[in-house]
Order: sequence, then structure tokens, then C-alpha cells
Amino acid sequence: MHYYMYHLSDFNNATRYLSRLERSIYRDLLDMYYEQESAIDGTDMSTLERRLIVRTTEERDALVFVLTEFFENQDGFYFNNRCESEIKKYQDKLETAIKAGKASAEARRKKARKKQRLEPDNASNIAELNGRSTDVKQTLNDGATNQEPITVNQEPLTNINTQEWRDERFEEFYELYPNKKSKGQAKTTWNHVFIGNKIHSKPVNPELLFEQIMQSVKLQTPKILASEESYRKHPKTWLNAQAWLDEVAPQQTQSLASRTRSTPDPLAVNAKWNVPTQMTDEQKRQWLAVEVDSDIPSSFIEGK
Repeated sequence: MHYYMYHLSDFNNATRYLSRLERSIYRDLLDMYYEQESAIDGTDMSTLERRLIVRTTEERDALVFVLTEFFENQDGFYFNNRCESEIKKYQDKLETAIKAGKASAEARRKKARKKQRLEPDNASNIAELNGRSTDVKQTLNDGATNQEPITVNQEPLTNINTQEWRDERFEEFYELYPNKKSKGQAKTTWNHVFIGNKIHSKPVNPELLFEQIMQSVKLQTPKILASEESYRKHPKTWLNAQAWLDEVAPQQTQSLASRTRSTPDPLAVNAKWNVPTQMTDEQKRQWLAVEVDSDIPSSFIEGK
């Protein structure tokens, strides 16, 4: 027991004739009785005296008197009727609470199994069961692999979404994520993603959600690394934003024309191909067209 009811009037009335030393030892005996939820072991008095910090002859005499006055000796064990009654009430209450907790947990498990066996009548019901988007198949981008939704008759695995499972998956996520900052905060948010809180709904299929998160991190890594370091999302921020649902646009290939200056620096071109700087524009145009290798950008010649 971590606490017990202390009735002031009952204790004062029962111990009014005791000395201060005897009252103190009696209180220590009561605390010991309730803490261990069993009778006082007096089979080895020297050990009992050490536990109660009884040192002097006066203290030993007070201990013997209190044990004789308020406890019943049964083969060296000292019982107190009031303590036994209070402990019995506490244990009965605790047992009732444990049974109620087990019954409540079993009811929740049955409800979850029944909900998973329900046949959905449209895609929105599937989405509600999955805790995901209304699309039956979600595509992270044009090149991503389609994700199949969880089937409604799939039985939950007992080793899924345990603390051990979440810890292992978090290490995989953190190892993959390109901006490794505030690991402790990220782990707390990771647990919220899978067990639910005000921001996140607990997923029906944690394994599927984990796969989606990992796939999204791989696809978004180039974009994250392309941003300035001070603006890169921390893993906690990325998770709280549910960024695994973000669409990742395919990278646009930059054309040669867009990367080539429409009006090159004449001095730079002249220096590269040894074009005489004293030529007129017309002379340069003719010289470039006849004398220079074909690797000079055509846009430069056309611009002249």
C-alpha cells in the first residue's frame, strides 16, 4: 500500500496514555504494516529493531510494550485487527479495478475485431478504416509505387505497434531522414503518430503507415537537402505536419537553351576561342562561321 487512512481521533484516543517515544514507535510499526501489507515479523527481534532504528534500552522496552499492547503475537508474527481490515479493503478494491480493466480491454479488442470485419460499402468507409486518404490507391508522385489499402478482414498482429516495434521502426526512420536534429523530440512525436493524440489519429494498419512514411522520406530527401540548412524541417516538424501525405512533383530537367545565356559575354567568348577583339561585329560573325570549331554555342552566333 502506498497510503492508508489515518484517523486522528481514533489514534489519539487509543494512544493518549503512551509516552512520546511509544507513540512514535507505534506509528513506525503501523507504517511498516501497511507498506508490506502483512503482519510485523518479530521472529528476529534484532532485525526488527534495526529496521525501526531502535538502539537504546529505553527504545527496546518501548517497542516490546507497544507490540504487546496493540498487536497479537502468533508464532512470532504480530497482527493488528485494524490493519488487517484496512488491507483487506484495499486489496479487494484493487482486485475489482484489475478485473474491470481487463474486461474493458477485452471489450475494446472485440469491438476492434468486429469493426475490421465490417464490409465497407464505398471507398470513404475504407479510408475511415485505414485512417488515410479517400483514394483506395495513393500515389506519392508519378514514379511512386501504388500502395494497396488494408483489407477489412485482416486480423491485427499482436507484435505490431508495441513500444518495442515503434522503437525499432523509429531508428530506421531516423537513420533515413536527411536532417538529424532533436532525436528525443522526434521519438516522442513518432509515438504520437502511431498511438494517436490531438493531432494524429491512431492508424488501423501501422505497418502500412510505416512503409508510406519511409517511401515519402526517400522521395522528399532531394528536396529537403536542396533547401538551406537552417530551413530544413526537423524530423519532429516533418512528422507533426504529416508530410508523408505531401505530393512530390517530379524534378524538371533544365533544357540546354535555358542554361545557355541568350546574350553571352563577348569578352568571355573571345577569350575562349581567341577571337580578335578589334573585329567589327560583321567580321566576327564571318570569322566564327568559318574558322572556329562547331562547339561554340549556336545561340551566340545567331545572337550576333
